[in-house]
Amino acid sequence: MDNQISEVLPLFPKPLTISKVIAPLKYKRAIVKTIEELGSIEPIAVDPRTGSDEIIVVQRKNKLEELRNTLNTYISALDLDNTETSSKVKIGQSEDDVINYLDHTINEKSSKINEIIQRNSEITDRLSELSSIMELLEKFDILDISETSLLKDTQFVKTFIGTVFPAQLQRLKWEIDEITQNRFLLIEYQIDKENTLLLLSVLDSDAEATSDKLKSFSFSEVVIPKDLDLDGLNQNDCQAEYEQLTEEQKSLTVEMTDLSKTIGVDLIAANEVLNIELQRIEIEQKMRRTQTTCVLWAWIPDELQDTFRLKINEATENNVFDIDFRKGDFDPTLIPSRVENTEFMQPMRGLVTAFGTPGLKEIDPFKFVLILFPILFGIMFADIGHGLLLLAAGAIFKKKREKLTEIPTGIAAYAYGGANLMMIMGTTAAIMGVLLNSFFGDETFLIYVWASITGNQIQIENATTALSGMIPTWDLFFYTTESNGHVEIHRNYVAFLVFSFAIGAVVILLGLLLNLYQLYYYRHSEADFRAATTLFLTYFSIILTAIFAVAFPSASWLVTLGVILIVGFIFATLTIEAKAHGIDGLMLGVDHILALMSNTFSFGRLLAMNTIHFVLATLPFLFIDIGRSAADKKELGYVFNHYLDLDQWPMAEPSMFLLWFLGAFVGSLIVVPVETTFSTLQALRLNWVEFFGKFYKGTGLEFNPVKINRLHTIEE
Repeated sequence: MDNQISEVLPLFPKPLTISKVIAPLKYKRAIVKTIEELGSIEPIAVDPRTGSDEIIVVQRKNKLEELRNTLNTYISALDLDNTETSSKVKIGQSEDDVINYLDHTINEKSSKINEIIQRNSEITDRLSELSSIMELLEKFDILDISETSLLKDTQFVKTFIGTVFPAQLQRLKWEIDEITQNRFLLIEYQIDKENTLLLLSVLDSDAEATSDKLKSFSFSEVVIPKDLDLDGLNQNDCQAEYEQLTEEQKSLTVEMTDLSKTIGVDLIAANEVLNIELQRIEIEQKMRRTQTTCVLWAWIPDELQDTFRLKINEATENNVFDIDFRKGDFDPTLIPSRVENTEFMQPMRGLVTAFGTPGLKEIDPFKFVLILFPILFGIMFADIGHGLLLLAAGAIFKKKREKLTEIPTGIAAYAYGGANLMMIMGTTAAIMGVLLNSFFGDETFLIYVWASITGNQIQIENATTALSGMIPTWDLFFYTTESNGHVEIHRNYVAFLVFSFAIGAVVILLGLLLNLYQLYYYRHSEADFRAATTLFLTYFSIILTAIFAVAFPSASWLVTLGVILIVGFIFATLTIEAKAHGIDGLMLGVDHILALMSNTFSFGRLLAMNTIHFVLATLPFLFIDIGRSAADKKELGYVFNHYLDLDQWPMAEPSMFLLWFLGAFVGSLIVVPVETTFSTLQALRLNWVEFFGKFYKGTGLEFNPVKINRLHTIEE
């Protein structure tokens, strides 16, 4: 099939059209605003030539960036998180109106902030200086130095002040005595076991030798600033000044808080206007401009052509010279990929684009990830209670995010940005929890709830049959045995592992099918398509043979037939690859076959993560049970157990329910943050490696249409 992208195919990204607009230069800003309003246009820089107004545009950009730097300083100095921004600030539409508004807001309205920032900086520097001075004075007081002249170097004397280890002091005295021939002054005071403070004065002629000797004794010198006048300084005066400046700094903080309430809205609005204007300049600089005209090239969705033409005519008052739409054999590596998305599903789209943007010749896996990721996460995190907690957490973060002016950075960014994803994952986890009968890690709680609601009494002699009727998935994930007069519940790990591999087989088969669909339309050669077909048939035969071996153990001929098919398709795959690519192709074919098996086994992590979730959730119950059984000499498992005995159901005794609630609460504190992270990473890995690896590389270019984010201002 022709490799050119000539039609819109299902599952593939939609191609874009190039639009060319030629209009009088005076409508340049109106065209830019039209692009912002539509929100689906990506301007293209196709010509290095700019225009005679480039100097003016650059000057305006520099001015705006200068204002933004100043504004960022003010915003960082204020606490604007709780600033009310219900009313919108009105500004003019022209470039001059915007600059004047920003100048007035930043340089005039914020002048008081600048004064406070400067004064606060001066106070901070002085406090640091006073701390150093008080530290020096404290050491001088320890040495009982009342005459500050002893601390100063003169024409004939050099003074050293610092600390040494007490054990080295006597030896240091001997060595200094030898160097100076007993011409030195030493004042000492032992501060603690590790430090002795000393003042050492020697003749200037002995200063260099003394300095070298002190270094060999690990002497830690106290440096006195040369410009520091010690005369008249005392500890009490410095402490009084320090406290006075500290109080002034506190009052400045209060003043800044008041300012954030009075002009905080103006600063937030000014920041929004700045970002919009700088974005507009980026669009302008992508245009080709002359003294009389401007030319815009842009990528545009096909269905917006008529709307775009209408809006441009309105913006230019029907004076546009030309509007042209070109669609043809463009190099697909240069065309942005337009992919579907919704605001609610943006985090799920992010899981795909984090791997890579789909190219125009690649299937967009977004629709499949919408289903696969939540299901895989839900199996690993399967629990009704924990799932509902995750759903509630996502709803809370979503509600708080709507009130934020901007999403925070760091870990908080993931919480707020992924709120919708948390809600989806919590929902699927709760649904899977119903199938696995897990409620805060307790896999017996719902059995009694269901039995109470339906009025069914659980009979010990036919508990397995009763449970199979109550829970459709009981036989797959659990089994029962009799122990000490009770029917004991066990997790069926072998069946769960087989279930995990079955899920993996379905996912991998889907990936192989999508690869075939993709190669049918876009492939380098027929050999690529044939090799992919035989590889799919190889894996399908392996799965079919495994089903025959389990479902029809007596029909050995079916297994034999399956093995013959497997060997035949493997041979066909290797032969096709070897003919097309030589020894490299042969090794590639072997690698693909081995990867299919390792990818299938990789889905065993579904069982592993689900088991870890269960263990972490039940640990608090276990510790409470141990403490309870030791205190009351009850049978272990009185609070949380896997026995079917209505007399031991926590609801039967209020105190038992309180202990059960405590175990569920502590378990949730452990499980929800830890297992959400682990299960998310594992579900992401199964999508990226085991699923994407079969057909998706993410080599496309992201479509970045210009979108205005105006929340706090209005242009009039």
